Amino acid sequence: MSPQLHFLISVAALGVSILALAFSVLNAFPGLKTLLAVFRDGVLWLALFFVLGGVSFIVWQRAQHLSSQSQSSARLESLPSLESDFTRR
Repeated sequence: MSPQLHFLISVAALGVSILALAFSVLNAFPGLKTLLAVFRDGVLWLALFFVLGGVSFIVWQRAQHLSSQSQSSARLESLPSLESDFTRR
């Protein structure tokens, strides 16, 4: 994964987590309790989405990388050997 993408995912998850913390602190006021609880829960779900989405993207990217490596090594093994051509002549 590119360092820029990793940085952006980390900053987004951190920002959403800080926003959830701010809503939790504001939730301490009784008059706004239900409204802020709804916003806080939405922000927490969004943070969970970002974190799980980032992790699943990293896993998918590594699986694709390993798959391409195994396919290229399988292609190299299936090529005919040049050594046998020289020994026949």
